Amino acid sequence: MKRLLLVGYYGFDNLGDELVLLSTLEFIKAHYPFIEPVVLYNKDIDKIYGADVIPRKNLVSGISRIDGICFAGGSILQDVTSLNSLLYYLGIILFSSLLKKPVIMISQGIGPINTFIGEKLMKLINLVYSLSLRDIGSKELLMKLGVNKPLMYVGSDLALFYNPGKVEISDNLEDKILVSVRPFPGFDEDVMISALKEAKERYSVNLCFLVSHKEEDLDISKRFTQKTGGDIFFWDNIEDVINSISSSKLVLGVRLHPLILSALLEVPFIGIAYDPKVRAFLSLFPKMQLLELTGEEEDIESAIISSLEDREILKSHIKDVKEKLLEKEQETFRPIDELYNLWYKDR
Repeated sequence: MKRLLLVGYYGFDNLGDELVLLSTLEFIKAHYPFIEPVVLYNKDIDKIYGADVIPRKNLVSGISRIDGICFAGGSILQDVTSLNSLLYYLGIILFSSLLKKPVIMISQGIGPINTFIGEKLMKLINLVYSLSLRDIGSKELLMKLGVNKPLMYVGSDLALFYNPGKVEISDNLEDKILVSVRPFPGFDEDVMISALKEAKERYSVNLCFLVSHKEEDLDISKRFTQKTGGDIFFWDNIEDVINSISSSKLVLGVRLHPLILSALLEVPFIGIAYDPKVRAFLSLFPKMQLLELTGEEEDIESAIISSLEDREILKSHIKDVKEKLLEKEQETFRPIDELYNLWYKDR
């Protein structure tokens, strides 16, 4: 049995990263019986979702006890949030390579990389054995940065392969718009609040604000709740979020992964383009509305109105696109397959 350490932004109370982790664990357990997944987690606990945990504080000693490393999902390879964060993850690649532990990556979103030192250090990804990207833009950026040695594939976001079928979903459709907001430079909160209040009054719908990241999104979600008269939703588990989304008429999200869950559940959604990853995801669904952070109130209102009125058409569109995206499962997880073959080529 080989032990594979899953590396990502896990354990920081961020809905999207927990969803990605769950999806990855499900896939490994279903397809690779001789791989034992272990999770690098930000909390000092023994297990998460049935897998053993190596706390982040024990990273160095933990790597010595495993057989390989898999960077699974997320947008961790960027220097917009922090150059230190990029150095941390690239350091894992370098340290693992020095210990001759194979490193793979699956469904990575790359960038933005804005610093000179970040651009130079990204070449450390050439030490990776095999990797898959979640969009073509990420592959193009890697090639531009001089990363050309690993086996490279383009797949989809790992969250798309999460199976919500295990969750008992209510058939009750509520008069509700689920909203996921996050603070970001240039985001005009007042314009968005006015548009949501107009939609609430015009269609007699409730507004529910999902706190996707429990630390970053709390204050802004409270402001939106207070100013629109909506409700606030703190998630405790993925099942709660699935039920809330599935019972919504529409999802409006600045965060990416509530939009991905909406696609999985075939609930119409509107994206706010705060980051290239949201723009890339929405480009896969040409009938879905994509708004800018600095959008006009009229544009936001129009997007909400048309999405509510064309709901059944949009649901059908989502179903068609989703089925095509799920066909990318093999490309997305291929690096694990290649690592498995490397370990067990004589089996």
